[in-house]
Amino acid sequence: MACRLSRQLLGGVIVLVLTAGAGWALEPGRELAANPPVQDVVLQPQIGQKTNVLLGTVVDAKGQPCTDQEVKLLRDEKVLATVRSDKDGYFAFTNVPAGLYRVVTSEAQTVCRAWLPTTAPPGALPGVVAVQGDDVVRGQILPGARGRLWRILRNPWVIGGIVAAAVAIPVAIAVADDDEEAPASP
Repeated sequence: MACRLSRQLLGGVIVLVLTAGAGWALEPGRELAANPPVQDVVLQPQIGQKTNVLLGTVVDAKGQPCTDQEVKLLRDEKVLATVRSDKDGYFAFTNVPAGLYRVVTSEAQTVCRAWLPTTAPPGALPGVVAVQGDDVVRGQILPGARGRLWRILRNPWVIGGIVAAAVAIPVAIAVADDDEEAPASP
């Protein structure tokens, strides 16, 4: 029973630590996820010029095109260009060098790694897909949970103490169980 209790306690502490740690992805006032998935995209050569074009489309969660949406291209939090999607949801940014970018709309954000056609990996897509209204929540703490408890759990010393307790308590319970039984004699 003590072994089962220590597993439950250890599991609860780990869940607490993971829950507290997951909240670090969002700082108060930030609206974007810390590590969104990265799309590998091939830059398309612009016909008649030596520049590259980053193509993309804006769709809703059902895959239907979103028309006349403002689309921004960001690099290191700096807006490089702003365009609008057409009637089929397509957009294009011209004069884009290879690199890591964020494509942001009013309801979506997509991180893409733009590759030159000669260096792109085999699985790279021909364009960016920005999905509007794709409500995916990845381990954020609810806004109401950012009070005093939030400030306490953000402290690395507190997290270290919780982890130390998660290790020490099951060990202490296991040692205490061994002392209760007398050794069997032959």
